[in-house]
Amino acid sequence: NDIRAAKDLKTYAHEIYAQASKDVDVVYLTICSDVLDFAFNPGGPVDGNGLSSYELLTMIHEFGKLGLCGMDYVEVYPMMDANQNSAHFVSTAVLYVLAGHVAYLNQTK
Repeated sequence: NDIRAAKDLKTYAHEIYAQASKDVDVVYLTICSDVLDFAFNPGGPVDGNGLSSYELLTMIHEFGKLGLCGMDYVEVYPMMDANQNSAHFVSTAVLYVLAGHVAYLNQTK
């Protein structure tokens, strides 16, 4: 799968979730900060051609709406990010997943 070729991130997220949830009871999401392009992860390594913050937030919100059992966000380096932009982004990402999960809970009532 190539995210750059996806015409609709939400549909793409649903396809990825379908693959991840096949033949398992639950889906747990781990996000490594390295998935982001260095422009969106100033405290991380200089990895080019990563996801934009919009791409990641859109996809993880959709994952949350589909019923994740939990998540974590790893490899955040606050000591390398003087302005704490990376740590702030992590809190935003968690909120996006939680907002998606609330939507999931509301539709399962």
